[in-house]
Amino acid sequence: STTVTDLAGNASAPRTGSFVLDTTPPAAPAASLASVSDSGTLGDSITADTTPTIQGTGTPGDTITVTFPGGETQTAVVAADGSWSVTPTTALSDGVNNVSVTATDPAGNASAPTTLPVTIDTSAPLAPTAALATVSDTGTLGDSLTKDNTPTLSGTGVAGDTITVKDAAGNVIATAVVNANGNWSATTTALPDGLNALAITATDPAGNTG
Repeated sequence: STTVTDLAGNASAPRTGSFVLDTTPPAAPAASLASVSDSGTLGDSITADTTPTIQGTGTPGDTITVTFPGGETQTAVVAADGSWSVTPTTALSDGVNNVSVTATDPAGNASAPTTLPVTIDTSAPLAPTAALATVSDTGTLGDSLTKDNTPTLSGTGVAGDTITVKDAAGNVIATAVVNANGNWSATTTALPDGLNALAITATDPAGNTG
């Protein structure tokens, strides 16, 4: 309440007003790699996308500030449904990128930062080794001749990579994941008599195919 009193002692009618005092910082915002940018295995924060979208949740009306390792910052206002997202314009480098995310409320209070590690992987894996598995190599071992029309193939690769086997027409006829020991095996769908030229590739968790 504010009044003005003149030199003669006459006081004005009071003018009243109010304001809200808020000194409580918001909670640290939740942040994650957006599924649209999470190539390969969803939820592992590994991606081949060098300008990945970061998303999360917070209090509607708060301003989210996302700082990337190279110094670029992007901001977004939390929508009415509590969601937000930003995308950097500068490509992130291969390796682990620690992204810092803070929330600032309308009163100017800033939250503690949330650190989100995002791994960028743009390197394609090496071609896996592959052979007709012994269990399917009927007749003379090692000659790649068999009477098994759904043969098992086996080989080696990098643990965690996904092996895809395609026939000459490009159809996927078998898949497998390389185990912790670096080995894989997969049984194909039925193949026709004669020479079958198969293409076998490895795809890493980031979605890069060799």
